[in-house]
Amino acid sequence: MVLLNRAIALSKVYGAEKAISALKQINDNAIKTYYLFYVTKAQFYIEMNQFKKAIENFEIAIPLAPLQKEKDLLQERLEFCLQKNF
Repeated sequence: MVLLNRAIALSKVYGAEKAISALKQINDNAIKTYYLFYVTKAQFYIEMNQFKKAIENFEIAIPLAPLQKEKDLLQERLEFCLQKNF
């Protein structure tokens, strides 16, 4: 969790690309089952206009989200990316 928060801080200072690089270096299997890990990556990809990669991450995050309201919100974000990807 600390590394996820660090990546978010990096994005504010150095940009989304640097943050994604930091996320790719996380080797903790537990965080890779945490839906916000993928939501965070998706948001960084959106910031870089890489909607295909954002879509991939939302598709992983949605089934991992614990609440239906969260799944619904993530589905809306996914649909936004799908529209932008064309």
